[in-house]
Amino acid sequence: VWVVDTVQGLCKVNPAPAVPSLTACAVLPVGVVPGPPAFDKVGNRVYIPDTSGTAGILRFTFNTATETVGASATTATNANLIAAAPASTAPSALAFGPDGQLYVAMAGSPNILRVSAPNTGTGAIRSIGTVFTPGSLSMAFTKADLWVAEPTDIATLSSATLCAGTCSASTFPVRLTPTAIASDANFVYVGDGTNIVWRYDPVAQTLTKLADTGLAAGVSTPFSAINGLASDGATRVFVADASHVWTISGSSAPQIISVTPPTGVPGTSVAVNITGSGLTGSHLN
Repeated sequence: VWVVDTVQGLCKVNPAPAVPSLTACAVLPVGVVPGPPAFDKVGNRVYIPDTSGTAGILRFTFNTATETVGASATTATNANLIAAAPASTAPSALAFGPDGQLYVAMAGSPNILRVSAPNTGTGAIRSIGTVFTPGSLSMAFTKADLWVAEPTDIATLSSATLCAGTCSASTFPVRLTPTAIASDANFVYVGDGTNIVWRYDPVAQTLTKLADTGLAAGVSTPFSAINGLASDGATRVFVADASHVWTISGSSAPQIISVTPPTGVPGTSVAVNITGSGLTGSHLN
């Protein structure tokens, strides 16, 4: 699970220890305003959109041996992204597809782009189709279907990995105001503007409320301004809101992931623990 923070940079959340922490932090280039990242679990690469319209899409390689993140490289320039999506200004959200390609939503345009061979920095960039509203907030794949959290609704591009440019989105059967979206092999998870985390079963077409409140130091605490979701693909869903990172595990109540005080200054490839004060505006993937 990765957290992107405008102050601390790119950090990996390690929830396993008795005192969970943010580790392997890497400072982002100056001027970058990060959007929600996408993670290539096979290639161990993290992709980040720069929503400021400056750096395009950046990538970082995660070293599994040292559990640190290397220096940033450019996957797609902002100029090349804009050329593929007329009227757009910057990437707003990413999703890494099961086909090994990177999918991009653009501010100012309803086009969804596909970046081929994203690990090279020279891959082709093409539009695969459109959703309903420009500037999608978050995206996630369930099998070959791409789920898109738009500013006012949820859209789905069925078999998005096969789309060649003319695909159009379908609407979500339930009206929600999504702020973040994630998925695993069976479910789609949605955080909405009312600070509820929902679980949707695309096969059964059922929507279940997972949580809207967690326990912080034993105190019942409502979620506030959910802005990031992630699933570990097994039993846990992670939620980032304005002041906490939560984990929802099975049937248990959401628990806060505490973060230990700093042990060093965040820097490229430097493993550190940082405070949780910078979690406002974080995104998970």
